[in-house]
Amino acid sequence: MHGNKGKNCRKITDYTTNDLFLGKNLDIVTAALLLTGKLKVDFVKLYRGSPAVSVELLGK
Repeated sequence: MHGNKGKNCRKITDYTTNDLFLGKNLDIVTAALLLTGKLKVDFVKLYRGSPAVSVELLGK
């Protein structure tokens, strides 16, 4: 837990929907926004094809 001491780590509440357009760590940004309630999802579509998993979210 204390292994991130001194590193520039963002708090989960620091993420915004604008971070989705930056393209880095899209999965982490999406998870943070979902957990904090900043991203509302109406529809989730999952497709599992070896070796990839595709996830589509529709919402605002």
